[in-house]
Amino acid sequence: MAAQVAAVEGARRRRGAQRRRVFEDPLALFNNKNDVQIQAGRVHELDDILKAKVSQGFFSLDGISRSQLKKELRVEELMVHVQNRLYRTERYLRFFSVLIFFIVFIIALYLQRTPPTAFAVESSFQQALLGSLPKGEEGSQFISSENDIYDWLDQKLFSQIFTEPQCGDGFCERDKGETEGFGRFGCIEDCGRYLKTTQLTIKLEDWVQSTKTSLVADETADSFLKLDLTKMKRTLNPEYRFNIFSETMRDYIFAQDMPCNDTYLVDVPDGKHTLHFYQTNKLSERIDTADMYRQILTVPSTLPERNSTNDFAYGDKREALSAQAVLMRQINEHCFGGNLDLNIPDQMAEFFKCIAIPPADLYLRTLGTYGVFGTIARGNGTKGRVTLVNVPLCGIVPDGVTGLKNNNNRQHVIAAGMSCEGTRRSSPMLMDDPKRDEKTGLDLTSLAVTKRKLLDDLERYEEDKQRRDEEVQRRVDVAKGAMGKLAKYLDDPKASRFLPGIERDIRRRARAIRPDSLVTDGNVDFIRSQIFANGWTFDSQGPGVGRRLMQAVTPGSVLRFGTCTAHSDCNATATFDTYLGVGSQQGAFCSALGKCDACSTCQWGDTDGIDKTCPSAGCPHGGNMPRCVDGTKLVSDFQCKDQYEFEVWQHHDQGSAVTVSGTLPAQLVYVTPFNRLVGPIMLSQRRRPLGECSSIFNPSVKEFANLTGCQVDAAYDGIPFGLNPVFVSTSGVYDGKQDPERAYVGSERINKTTEVKTTGGSMMVTEPSTPIGFFPHQYDGVTHELKPNDLIDASQVDIFKLYIDNRVSASHSQRMLQYLREGGFIDTNTHTLLVEIVTFNPNLNHFCFLRFDFNWVQGGNIQWDWFFQSVYVDIYSGIRGQAQVVVEVIVIIMLSVNCISQARDVMRAVRTFSFLNHMADIGNWYDILHLVIMWVSWSYWAYHYNLTSNFKMENSYPVLADPGASSRFFATNSTQEFMYLTFEKDVQTAADSLAAYSAITSCSIIFFILRLVKGLDFQEQMGLITRTISEAAYELVHFFVLFIIVFMGYVCTGVMLFGHQVKDMSTIDKAIIFLYFQIVAFDDSQFWGPFSHAAPLWAFYLWVWTFLFVVWLILFNILLAILIEGYVRVKAASAEARGVHTDIVDLFTHWCKSWMLPHKLFMSDQRLAECLEKQKAGMPSTSQLREALVSSLVQDMTIHLDGGIEVEEMEMLSLVRAPDAATVTEREKIIRFVTFDVKSDGEEEEEKPGYRDENEEALVQDLMTRYGDNPADPDAQEAEVLDHLTTESLVQNLAMFRAQQIAGRQIEKMEWQLERICHEVLPADEATEIKSNAAKPKPPPEKGGVVQVQIIEAAGLPKMDLFRSVDPYVLVFCTDPLSHNTTGAVSYRTDVKPRNRNPVWEEECEIPLVSGVNTLTATIFDKDDVTSDDLVGCVHVYLHDLDPGVEVDEWYDVVNPNMDPNRLKDARLHLKVTYMPTVGGVPITVDQPEFQAAHMQQQAVRAPPGLRG
Repeated sequence: MAAQVAAVEGARRRRGAQRRRVFEDPLALFNNKNDVQIQAGRVHELDDILKAKVSQGFFSLDGISRSQLKKELRVEELMVHVQNRLYRTERYLRFFSVLIFFIVFIIALYLQRTPPTAFAVESSFQQALLGSLPKGEEGSQFISSENDIYDWLDQKLFSQIFTEPQCGDGFCERDKGETEGFGRFGCIEDCGRYLKTTQLTIKLEDWVQSTKTSLVADETADSFLKLDLTKMKRTLNPEYRFNIFSETMRDYIFAQDMPCNDTYLVDVPDGKHTLHFYQTNKLSERIDTADMYRQILTVPSTLPERNSTNDFAYGDKREALSAQAVLMRQINEHCFGGNLDLNIPDQMAEFFKCIAIPPADLYLRTLGTYGVFGTIARGNGTKGRVTLVNVPLCGIVPDGVTGLKNNNNRQHVIAAGMSCEGTRRSSPMLMDDPKRDEKTGLDLTSLAVTKRKLLDDLERYEEDKQRRDEEVQRRVDVAKGAMGKLAKYLDDPKASRFLPGIERDIRRRARAIRPDSLVTDGNVDFIRSQIFANGWTFDSQGPGVGRRLMQAVTPGSVLRFGTCTAHSDCNATATFDTYLGVGSQQGAFCSALGKCDACSTCQWGDTDGIDKTCPSAGCPHGGNMPRCVDGTKLVSDFQCKDQYEFEVWQHHDQGSAVTVSGTLPAQLVYVTPFNRLVGPIMLSQRRRPLGECSSIFNPSVKEFANLTGCQVDAAYDGIPFGLNPVFVSTSGVYDGKQDPERAYVGSERINKTTEVKTTGGSMMVTEPSTPIGFFPHQYDGVTHELKPNDLIDASQVDIFKLYIDNRVSASHSQRMLQYLREGGFIDTNTHTLLVEIVTFNPNLNHFCFLRFDFNWVQGGNIQWDWFFQSVYVDIYSGIRGQAQVVVEVIVIIMLSVNCISQARDVMRAVRTFSFLNHMADIGNWYDILHLVIMWVSWSYWAYHYNLTSNFKMENSYPVLADPGASSRFFATNSTQEFMYLTFEKDVQTAADSLAAYSAITSCSIIFFILRLVKGLDFQEQMGLITRTISEAAYELVHFFVLFIIVFMGYVCTGVMLFGHQVKDMSTIDKAIIFLYFQIVAFDDSQFWGPFSHAAPLWAFYLWVWTFLFVVWLILFNILLAILIEGYVRVKAASAEARGVHTDIVDLFTHWCKSWMLPHKLFMSDQRLAECLEKQKAGMPSTSQLREALVSSLVQDMTIHLDGGIEVEEMEMLSLVRAPDAATVTEREKIIRFVTFDVKSDGEEEEEKPGYRDENEEALVQDLMTRYGDNPADPDAQEAEVLDHLTTESLVQNLAMFRAQQIAGRQIEKMEWQLERICHEVLPADEATEIKSNAAKPKPPPEKGGVVQVQIIEAAGLPKMDLFRSVDPYVLVFCTDPLSHNTTGAVSYRTDVKPRNRNPVWEEECEIPLVSGVNTLTATIFDKDDVTSDDLVGCVHVYLHDLDPGVEVDEWYDVVNPNMDPNRLKDARLHLKVTYMPTVGGVPITVDQPEFQAAHMQQQAVRAPPGLRG
C-alpha cells in the first residue's frame, strides 16, 4: 500500500513538473478553475473569425459547407461582383466627365484672359515703379515720412514718364511732341524749320543805358552835357526784363526772361502776342525810407504801400520811388563817392560832368525815367521797318525826362511839396554825411563849394607856382653856399659833386603848391582841358580886378563879370540857359558864394541864392522847389503799363486759327515701353478734420493734446488748405512775376491782418495775401466757384484731386512736384493718398489700371500697397473671340448638365428617404458649392462683358486748364476732368470686376481639384490622399486640439512681449501668420534682431527656445508622424490593388468592344447585370444546389467570389444563355437559368449544357476573362489557405487544451481521493515518511550547450526611410516552438551600419541553450532616432536541422510577412552557425548519434501544423 501511495504521489508531481515545463506559457491561460465560460467563449470567437475569413476570401478549405451552398448565393455574389465593376465604371465616367469639364473650363479661362500677356504688362510696372519704396511681406509695407512719397514720385513717375524728346538724334519724334522748329520751339535738326514766322527786332533799354550816347532824350541837348552812367557802379539794380507770350504757341517766345539793355532778333509765328515787363529785383525792401528822403526828398511817412502782391511787378508806385531813389544814390556815389580820385583822368572827367549839371535838372530827370523804353518792329518787305510796339519811359514826374526844360515838371514836384517839420532838410546831390577827398580834404557835400574851390585853385596856380619856384631857388642857393663852406672845411674841392642830388631833392619836396589845392603839376593840364571841354574860360583881369567867373560858349550868352553881393549885380537881360532850353528867357542870379550864375542852378532859394531866394524877375522858372515831398502825391498820377499787346499776320488771314505743323494736343507719354499713359496721373487725397481728443481722459494730458488736436473719424474734410508756393519767396518755384490778384479771387487767398498808418494814426486792415494751394474736387479754379452738379462726381466730393496730364513737359512736371512739396500737400490732416494711372498697350490691346495706396497709420507710419490689373476690352473679337464663344457655350451646357444631375441625385435621395445621408456626405457639398460658385463666376463675367462692350474713350483727356500754367498749376477744365473721371471709373470698374471674376474662378478651380480628388477616392492607388486623411482623422483631431492650445498660447504671449515693437507680432492675426511660417521654414534672422530688443533678454530666450522645442521640434514632427503612419497603413492596404492605368485600359477596351462587336460576341457589364437581375427575380428561395464544389483550389477559367464561391465556365453559360421558347416553361423564361435538379440515387445526372455555336463560346470566354482576373495566382491561394489552416489549428488547439484542462482536473481529483484513502489505511508515521521521500525530486540529467553565431554581412536590404537608405543592425536570440524568446536578456546586437543596404559586420557571439529551444532567430532592424526602430526582416535557423559541432556557412533569405515581398526579393543575410548541445555537461557531436537522437527526442516539441517556421 505504501508503495502504491508513493507511486501515485510521484506520478502526480512528475506530471505537474512536465506540464509546467512544456505548457508553462500556454496553460497559464487555462489553469484558472473559474474560467470555463471564458475559454468556451474564446473558442467560439475563433470559430466566428474563421467563418468570416472564409466568407470574405476567394478560397476555402475542403469540407467547409461547400455542398450546402445555394444557387441564390452564387447569383448574388456574382451580382455584387458585376455591380462593383459597374460602380467603378460609373465612378470613372464621372471622374472623366468632371475632368473634361475642368479642361474645357481652363481653356475658356485662357481664352478669356491670357495670363502671359497680362504678366508681360503688369510685371513691367512692378519693375519700373516699385523700386524705391520698401518691400515687405503681406503685400503691405511701411515708410516713415512723406519725403519718401515725394522721392518715389520724382524717381519712378515724373522723371521716368515725363521726358523731353532728344533733339538732334536724327528722329522726328512727333509722338512725343517734337515738331518743326523755329527759335526755341520744335527741333530744326530732326524735323526741319517752321517757315511761317516773322522776324521781329526788339530794342529796349533803360535810362541809364541810354546815357551812354546822350543824357537827354531830345535832339536839342548840348554836346558838352554828356554823362555816361553805364560806368556807374550799380550794386542794386531793378533788373528790368521782358518776354513775349504767343497765343499761338501758348508759351513764351524766350525760354528765360530777357534783360532790357540790348537789341534782339526773334522769330514769331502769326497770331496775337503780348509783351510782358518785369522788375525782377524788389528794391522797396533794399533801401531805407530815410535814405529815400535824402535822395528824392520823399517824407517816409507819406510813402505809398506796395500795392502789388507780385514781387516782380513792373510799375508799382512804391517800387518806382524806391528804384529812382536807388538810382539817385548811385549817381551821387558815382560823381562824388569816397573813392573819387581827381588825379585819375577818367574820374576827373566824370567829376567835371557831374558838377556841370544842375541838381534840380538831374533830380527831375531821375524821377521821370523809371522803367525802359524802346520799340518792337518788323520789316515791311523793303528796307523799312514797321513799328508794332512803342514803349515809353514811365515818369513819376510825367515828362521828367526833359528835366528843367519843361516847367511842368517843376510844378508837379512843387505841388507834391510839404512842410519839413520834424524832418531833416535835404536836397538832391547833397550827401547827408560830409564827404572829403582824401588828398585835398575837399568837402564834397556842396557842388557850389566844390566848383568855387576848383576855379580858385586853378586861378591861383600861376601865382603859387611862381612863389614855389622862388622858394626853391632860394633853397638851392643856400645849399650851394653851404657846400662851398663844406668843401673849404674839408679841404676837398670835389665836395660840390653832391650838389645836383641835393637840388633834385629840394625841388621834389617842393612839388606841392599848397596842401589843400585841387590843382597840381600833374593834373593842371587835364583840368584846363576839362574846363574848356565843358564850355568854361578863365581870363585874369589883373590884380585887384574881379575875374570873369563863367562865360557860355554859345554866342549871345552873356553873364556879368566879377563878384556880386545881390541879384541886381548880375545881368538880368535875356540869356540862353543850357538846361532851360531855347527861349527860356532866363538871366542870372547871385549865388550864395557871391558869384553870378545861371538861373537853372537856382531852384532851392534858401541854399542857392545870396539872399536865400531866387529872383522871380530874373529867374521866373527858378526857386520854389520844396525840401520835402509827399510821396503819395508825387506818384498820384503815375501809371506804367507792364503789358503791350500786338499782332503779327504775315502768313495767315487776320484772326484765323494758327497751328504750328506737328503740334499735338497731347504728347504720347509712356510709363514703360509700349504702355502709353492715358490721360493724366491722378493724385487723390482724403483728409480728416482736426478736433478735440475725446479718447484722452487725463485732464493735463488732454489739455496738452488739444493744443494741436486729433484727427476726427468724421466725414472727409473738404476745406481748401496749403499755400501756392509760386507766391512764396522762399520757395523753389517762386515766381515774382506772377500777380495773385489776376489768378485768384479774394476768397481763394489767405487773409492777412496788418497795421496801416493814416493821417489820424493807424488802423488794422484785413486783406487777402498768399493764395491757397489746394481745392477740393467740387471747386472750379477757373471760374472761382463751385462746379455745376452735372460735372461733380458724387463719390469724389471733399476729395482733393490733382492731375499731371500728358501735355506737361518734363521741367514743368518737376515744378509741379516742387509745388506739392513746398505747398504742403501732405500734412497732419492727411488720411489717405491714392496715386492712380491708366495705361494702354496698343500692341497687346490691354488697358492697365494702376493704383498706389498710402494710408497714414495713427501710430506714426505710412502704410502703402499697390494694385495692378490689366483689362482687355475686345472680348469676343477675331477668330480667338469666336472660339471663345464656342467654348463658353460648351462650359455653360456642361454646367447646366451638372446642375441637372445634382438635382436628380437630390430628388433620388428624397424619394428613397436618404436625403439626410446624402447631405451628410461632404463630397456632395463640394459638388453643390462648386456649382453655385460657377454660376456666380459666370454672372460676374456677364457683368464684365457688359462693361467692356459699352466701353468708350476719347482721343485725349486735357484735364489741366493750362499745362504750362505759371501760377495755378493744377487748375482743371471741369468738363474734361469729369470725362476723365468717368473713363477712369469705367476702367477701374472693369478691372475690379475682372479681378473679382478671377478670384471666384480661382475658387472654382480649387473646387474642381477637390471634386477630382473625391472622384478618385474609390481607386485604391489614386485615393491615397483622402484615405490617408481619413485614416489619420481621429489622431489629427486630437492633435490639432492640442496644437491649437499650445500654439495660441505662444501667439498671445508673443503679442504681449514683442507686439509693441515687432510688426509681425503687433496683432493676433499677424502673429499667427508669422509663427506659422516660422514653423514651416524657420528663419532665425527674423528673431534675434527685433525680438531681442522688444523684451527682457531672459524672457526672449525663454519664449524662443521653448517655442522651438515644443512647437517646432515636437508638435510639428508629431503631425508628420501621424500623417506618415496613416499613409503607411493605407499604402500597405492598397499595395496589391490595381493601378489606375490598368482600370483605364480595361474601361477603354470594354467601351470599344461594346461599340464595335455584335451582341453575340460580346456582352457588356450592363447586359450581364440585367441577366442576373432577371435570374434573381425568378429564382425560388428554397431551391437547393445538388452539385458539389470542385475540390481543387485552382481551376481553369473560374471566377472566384467572396466566401469561397466559384463560377465556372458552364455555369456562366447557363446564367447568360437565352432559353429556347419552345422547350422551356414560363418560369424558366423568366429566370433564364439551366437548373441542376436533385435526382434520386438511381437516376443519372443530366448532361451539362454545351455551346450552341462559336459566337456563344466567344461571349462566355470574354466574360470569364473579364471577371476572372481576380487574385487567383498560386501564391495568393496558398497564403489564403494557410491563413485558414492557421485559424483552424488554433481552434483545434484551444479545444484540445480545454479537454486537457478538464482531464487534468479530474486526475487531480482522483489523486487526491486516492491519497486520502491511502493515508487512512497506513500508520501515521509511515505515511509521513513516504510523503517526505516523494517530495524529494530526483535531479534530471543536466542539459545545455551554446550556439556559436558569426554575423558576416547582408545584401539587398530595402530602403526604409523617405529621404535616406537604411541604418541596419542585427539582433540574435533563440526561441521555442511557440516563437517565445527563451534566452531572456541573453541576446546579441551588432553595430549600426548607417545608410548601407549592403552592410558588413564580421561579428560573432555565443547564445546559451536552455530547455525547449529549437530555433535561432536573427532579426534585422532599421535604426530610427525619432520613432521606434523599424523591422526589416527575420532569418530563422532550425537547430534540429543542424549537425552538432559542424559549422554551417549559408546565405539566408530575409522574410517579413508585413512587407511587400518585392521589396525583400533581394534581401539576404550571411551567417555562420555552429550548434554545440550538451547533456550532463558532455558535449554531443555528430559522432555520437545515440546521444544526439536521445537529446533531440527529448527536446523537440513540434508546433501545430502551419505554425512551424
